[in-house]
Amino acid sequence: MKLIFVIILGQALFTEATYAQVIVSIPDSEGLEDSTVVVPVNVDLKTYSVISYYFEVNYNPEVVEIVNISTDETLSSIWSASPTVNANFPGKIIVGAFSTGDTILGKGCLVNLECRVMGVIGDTTNLHFGNFMFNNGFPAVYKQSAIFTVVGIPSGVKGDKKMTLPSLYSLDSNYPDPFRDQTTIRYKIARREDVTIKIFNSLGQEVITLLQGVQQPNSYYVSWNGRDKFGNTCKSGLYYCQLRTSGGILTEKMLFVK
Repeated sequence: MKLIFVIILGQALFTEATYAQVIVSIPDSEGLEDSTVVVPVNVDLKTYSVISYYFEVNYNPEVVEIVNISTDETLSSIWSASPTVNANFPGKIIVGAFSTGDTILGKGCLVNLECRVMGVIGDTTNLHFGNFMFNNGFPAVYKQSAIFTVVGIPSGVKGDKKMTLPSLYSLDSNYPDPFRDQTTIRYKIARREDVTIKIFNSLGQEVITLLQGVQQPNSYYVSWNGRDKFGNTCKSGLYYCQLRTSGGILTEKMLFVK
């Protein structure tokens, strides 16, 4: 009898992963206090096509509040009809959408969750899928949830809020943000001097130096492809771009999603 029970239990534990045709996931994510961040809902549809979807995401509203979703630059952007969103339940958002002609195929971001950070540094919450259904229930779905953490800008990264010549030095927010393959960072230099631009992770660890050298007064831009100094693709999460000159230090946050 014990042997039979173990076999049945084992079947129950791996049924969802074994028989699901597609994978849906949310990456572990981070956000600064009192900020709004974007968290992707990723899918790997393999060879299956989708004409409709419905899903729920549950969370702790004292830590983060999912206020809306966006479809810009996602797989869902090919549909003319916007998804239906119900964010009226505390700790839950419900999203549904259907096609008026085109089908969704492949691997990528299905939609982005727009999240407002409500907690303080160190707070965490699960971003947990409830129901998730494609089409009329086929293909079957294997769901991977995530953890959201409230963080602060690491010591030694954020630098000064203002530079000595604030009207002549600037570091703009990167575009696009969040980004997957590449993002562009624009900045302005007031005079001829040494300029260093580095990327740091949420722990304050240096990821890569994008620029180090002397530049003339002008407006410039650099690009980052989400890779570290060894050429490895970074993990999804919050990163910081730091511009350092003799005038001081400026820092902007950015969100990388795979």
